[in-house]
Formats: sequence, C-alpha cells, structure tokens
Amino acid sequence: MKFTFWANIFSPHLVPVVRSLAALGHEVTMVAEQAVSPQRAAMGWRAPDLGDVRGVLAPDGRAVQELVTEDLAERVHIVAGVRFEPLGVTALRAFAKHGARWGIVSESADPRGVTGALRRWKYGRERARIGGSLHFVLAMGTRGVDWFLRAGYDSDRLFEFAYAVDTPSSTRNVSRADCAARVLYVGQMIQRKGVDTLLQACARLDDSFTLGLVGTGERESALRKLSQDVGVDDRCDWLGAVPSAAVHQAMEAADVLVLPSYHDGWGAVVNEALMTGLPVICSEQCGAACLIQGALQGAAFPAGDVAGLSSALRAQLERAKDDPTARRDQISAWASCIADDAIADYFERVMAHVYGTAERPAAPWRRRDR
Repeated sequence: MKFTFWANIFSPHLVPVVRSLAALGHEVTMVAEQAVSPQRAAMGWRAPDLGDVRGVLAPDGRAVQELVTEDLAERVHIVAGVRFEPLGVTALRAFAKHGARWGIVSESADPRGVTGALRRWKYGRERARIGGSLHFVLAMGTRGVDWFLRAGYDSDRLFEFAYAVDTPSSTRNVSRADCAARVLYVGQMIQRKGVDTLLQACARLDDSFTLGLVGTGERESALRKLSQDVGVDDRCDWLGAVPSAAVHQAMEAADVLVLPSYHDGWGAVVNEALMTGLPVICSEQCGAACLIQGALQGAAFPAGDVAGLSSALRAQLERAKDDPTARRDQISAWASCIADDAIADYFERVMAHVYGTAERPAAPWRRRDR
C-alpha cells in the first residue's frame, strides 16, 4: 500500500513505525512542518533517520495539494499531531476537496479542569465537523480510545494504538558501586509530570535507595527544595539533560522507572524502559499505562496518590531483590510486542480491516497468545 504521514516534526516516537512500514515494502512518505522543534532540540532530540521513507519538510499550499492528489485512489493519509496546525488544516481541506482516504493518530487530551472541559468541547466540535469523513482513529492506549468515544466517535472506527521507539542496545554490564535500590525518573521537570508525588512517595520508603532524576524544566528549583523539605535530598541524583545513550545506561542500572504524571498523552519512556527490561510504575493518567499488563511489567497507580505510589515502589523494590536478571529478560522478551516491527505489523492489519475484508485485529499487547 501507499501511505503518507502528516506530522509537526519527524517524531522519534512515530518514525520507527513509519520506517518499518517502508522496510515491509510499502511506499511511505512523511510530511512535517519541521524536522525537530526548537523546544525538543533543547531537550536533546535530534531528527531521526527516515531510512527508506520519503521526507517532505514544510510544503506550501500547492505542494500539499500535489501530495494529496498523488496516487489518490491507492494512498492512505495519516494525520498525527498536526491537524490543528496550519499544515494539518491545509491537508484536511485537501482531503475533503479530493475525497482522499484518511485517518488520524492521536493521544487523549488533558481532561483536567476548566481547560479540560474546553478541550472536550473542541474535540466534540471536531467530530461533528470531520468525523463523518475520516475512516479510522488510531488512539493512544485505552485512555485515547475512551477520549474519542466520549467525543462521539463511532467505536468501529477506533483502534487502540501505541507509539514505538528504536530498540535499545543492551549493555547489562553497568557497574553498581553500592547495594542501594535505584529508582529512576526520566522526563521534564514540569508540574504536569507529577515529580512532586514521586518525591513525597520516596520519603515514605524505609529501605536504602537512590533516586535518579533525568531532565530539566521550570519546576526544577521548586522540586529540589521539596526534596529537602521531605527529607530525601541526600538520596537524589539530579542528572539534568543527558544524551539518549546515557538514559539507556541509567535504565540498565536502575531497579524501577517511575512516570508519575498527572496527565501524559502517552509517555514513550515507558516503552524504552520495558524494552530495556526495566519494570515501570506509572500513573493511570498516562496513555502508556495500557502496557502495564500485570506484575511482570510493573504497576499503575492513581495520579497524585502518594500512598499508592509508595506502596507500589515498596513492592517493586522487594521483587528486585529476588532475581533481577531473570525478570529483566522476561520483561524485554515480552516487550517485543511493542517494538517498531510489531506496531507496523499491527498497523498493516488495521488497514487490511478498514480497507479490506480482514478481521478486526487486536493490539499486539492485548493478544491472548502473548
């Protein structure tokens, strides 16, 4: 088949799947407003290798029309993260004008507070405007599916989906100078990420541990003060922004990764950790919480629940004392279902169902044979 993906950047969380589709023999184009945004570049992101995918940057209106009409009857367009931006708006108008086949990839929006109510209204209005013309929604996790159901979308057009990351190279030879348990956080130091919940939960732990915190952000100074106030500052390693290779090293050396977000449309760090064999504790408000299928992968807790997170941490750190190597091998083996080739295969099956006679597929992390 022929696919064109429309996005704001060449996202490292989508490109692995797009690249795998091209490797499977599909003709794939990826259109983006820019290779990487300045904000993401400041966080250490780099534009990923597109492999055999044709990349198109910042097309003007005429070029968009040409991209939409190219092989019109054979091509499927997938809009990801850009449909409210100028590029996406122009593309959607061209889809409607020319009768293109198309759908979207989308996370759930943040449902909290007054702005959450406004977002629900916005998505409901969008559904009334374009919901009848799109053919599918690839919604991130069960939270994404629920969000679009509440916006009034037809369940037959909704498919649970996931981001993917490049498969990390395993080292497993990272030295540890002490026997203290290692808890790891990777992400921005902003309010939405819930690092305050993590610091308060760690303050309730009795066992010896260290907490590694990778990332920077506007809340870092306040969080450093909070770590002092709750008495865990001597156990915290504030690592700042580090290259991806160093993140993988930190994951290899850790016992558990925590993503305590009050809201996260997905949370690709969960993929990275599981593929490294590292168990994860994440809040139920993370899209990637759908990957926590049981105790093997880790645990999920209600966002902001300090007691719930501290209890989950105790349980995971206790399990880490048994046979961490065997468990890591089990987790990384399970995580083959969220590798880029597995997600690409699932995408193919969804397209075969939407545009053919194939049965509706189950997401690979939901399959009973796993």
